[in-house]
Amino acid sequence: MSCAGCVDCTLTQIAEKMTPFEIHITVHPDTNITEFKRACAVMGDVKPLVIANVIDDDLNVKIDIMTRSTVVGDTDKVGDELFRVYSGLNDRGFDILRNKVETVPWAYEKLKNFSREKNVPYFETHIEILGYESVRQVYLNAKQYGGYLSWNVDKENVLMVTFRMDHVTEAEFATYTDRMRDNLERNGLVIGRKIVEFAFHDDNKAHDDAWVNAA
Repeated sequence: MSCAGCVDCTLTQIAEKMTPFEIHITVHPDTNITEFKRACAVMGDVKPLVIANVIDDDLNVKIDIMTRSTVVGDTDKVGDELFRVYSGLNDRGFDILRNKVETVPWAYEKLKNFSREKNVPYFETHIEILGYESVRQVYLNAKQYGGYLSWNVDKENVLMVTFRMDHVTEAEFATYTDRMRDNLERNGLVIGRKIVEFAFHDDNKAHDDAWVNAA
């Protein structure tokens, strides 16, 4: 059984039995959100997310509609879950744009030699911004340090500044994001959680081009 139609899948690169994974499947932005949320509820253990990504200095946003499901186990479980959610959406007629699997940053050690022309793994940090004067203030701070701004539309008061890097080690990325966090805090933003992830499977990285090119 293939994982959502993937060929030569990277999931076999990790073999630990108790590794946590997070799976996101993104659908077309014109999707009916009510129907999407209903489908996620029917599938069970799938959380629907609607994310606004700021793509320019006028604070225009690109909407991402995606699933979030989690697995703790080995890569067989990851493959089964990816296939389950992908099939559930596909069978209901949703237009699927992207499959992405994230895991803990120390999994880098198992994947550091992996490289694929269209699927280069990368680190990602999401830094919560809990206190700020304006969205523009946060956007300009994010842009100043090479970060990207977004928020969950169901939690509009909590903004997220994201930093992403590839071809670095876990330690190098940790040092970089700690420095970025300190910079944001020094500029008067109230910081919440810092969530660090390693995206080792992303079959449509270009999907984020408008967002990351805004930095």
